[in-house]
Amino acid sequence: MFANCHFHSTFSDAGITPAELVATAKKIGHRALVLTDHDTVRGTYFLGREARRAGMLTLVGCEFTAGIHIVGIDFDPLESNMRRLLDYLPSYQYNRSKRLFEAGLEAGTLRQGICWQDVVDAYPDNNYLCNNQIFDVLVKKGIYAPEEYADFFKNSFSYNLDISKKIIAHMNFKYPDAEETIYAINKAGGVAIIAHCTDAQAKNADEYVKLGAKGFETRHPDMTEFAKDYLDAYCNEHRLYRSGGTDHSSWMSGLLGKKPEAELDPECGGVTEEDFMKLYQRELG
Repeated sequence: MFANCHFHSTFSDAGITPAELVATAKKIGHRALVLTDHDTVRGTYFLGREARRAGMLTLVGCEFTAGIHIVGIDFDPLESNMRRLLDYLPSYQYNRSKRLFEAGLEAGTLRQGICWQDVVDAYPDNNYLCNNQIFDVLVKKGIYAPEEYADFFKNSFSYNLDISKKIIAHMNFKYPDAEETIYAINKAGGVAIIAHCTDAQAKNADEYVKLGAKGFETRHPDMTEFAKDYLDAYCNEHRLYRSGGTDHSSWMSGLLGKKPEAELDPECGGVTEEDFMKLYQRELG
């Protein structure tokens, strides 16, 4: 694969920094990257800087939560409507994590030893903070061991806990839907890509295109062969962008406790040079 156009960093829910991701991608042989952190673009500056130093191509990217997941690529994050969206989305995640963290300390389901400011200080450039950053600080303080992540998440931040449900309900937050999100990406001059479609979503491709989507992921570890083949042909027929990436699987997964170069068929996630350059040069609009 020439490029990875769907993966995450320490700026959202992953455990590898943008600089480490660029180094890994370079070692693998990639020549281009699009960082798509959840609901934030804070990491794109840092990845872009490292990518340029490494002689790699890059574009602004973000994976937006909208009922489905939509990857926005090559948009202007300073466009007024987009800027509001990029303030709104991570602020919810930040505040939800803070409240869950403090509730966990109070309820005794989270081991004592750090305060919220310790998490903020450890990630001064983030506007998106989640359980990953909290756990990282707890590990560095020696309060949890790295292999305790699953237990930590289950006991302290599970969405099944009554306390979590109450906190989330009290915040009265609503994610924008697919139509709103695609509109925002297009208005900011970007490309809206429907991410890792299920078979049912693939068959519903016409509806996403009507909303303004300009492409689909056709290589992703979680997609079935049917969805990949269906959308590959669909994009070819309708002159739409093909994209994809490893997300949270294999070489650039970024998951805590998982090596970034784990074994995985390189064909399962990524973009060919032809498909990336179409996107980079905006050949299809």
